Amino acid sequence: MQKKCTLNRITPFIFMLLAFLLANSPNAKAGISYEYPDNVVVSLLNSNNIKENEIILRIAAKESYSGCVNISELTYEMEIEYGIIEIVTDGYAVEDTTGKDCNTNYKVPVANIILSLDELEKNDIQLIKFSNGDYEDVYAMDRTDEYIELTPQGKVRYFFEAGWKKGVDQMKLYHRPENMVLLFVKTPPYRDIQKYMNQFAKEHGLKVEKSNYIYPSEKYGISEFLYKDVKNLYLPKVKKLPYLELGKITIYNERDGQYRNRPEKVDMEVYVRKP
Repeated sequence: MQKKCTLNRITPFIFMLLAFLLANSPNAKAGISYEYPDNVVVSLLNSNNIKENEIILRIAAKESYSGCVNISELTYEMEIEYGIIEIVTDGYAVEDTTGKDCNTNYKVPVANIILSLDELEKNDIQLIKFSNGDYEDVYAMDRTDEYIELTPQGKVRYFFEAGWKKGVDQMKLYHRPENMVLLFVKTPPYRDIQKYMNQFAKEHGLKVEKSNYIYPSEKYGISEFLYKDVKNLYLPKVKKLPYLELGKITIYNERDGQYRNRPEKVDMEVYVRKP
């Protein structure tokens, strides 16, 4: 007999009711509409705001908004059965904030679904079924001690894989074993610095196991990298510290125009912390 439980449920009715009440309140100065995405993009990522045994499955509408608008999260319902996770997406609320103080940055309707690695293992999750009521796309989940990877089964029609961005495979996520440390630079570089970081890690007693051991942050940056602290050199030191400075790497940024044959030398501070 299959065990079935609801991990998370966000109903669009709540957002529609909220939109109606706000739009019809005496103080309302702007309208609120409920929109439905044309397509949804699926990706995996880590975050400093979740537990060590958790990962984030991000679903994001392809639409983006700028100007004086507020965007709600993309609504969804999720259920888990033995071997399968089912996710059904709905829409999102858009509020026109013209006449108010507003953030003009681009905004995307997103839902960050937190998944427990323990729950994935306990329920032996092999598949994730995404649906919007009209289309259903299925992804296989490959789980190992080091990473989780999602692979579409057949041609997708609505829930598209995020693919690669800035050198990061957004469909393959290396999670955080206990003996891992994270090396990072505070300023995102203009070029790929992985080879510099790998060399720096080796020189500082860390083990470089995989060339693509990149730690995808919430901004999908390439300034953070995971390595194994097999000698336990740094983990004891960073248990009670936010981070620790280790040294510098020197990179050479290529330049255009008359300076194209004279790369720019840049020194970058390297720090270590727990993932």
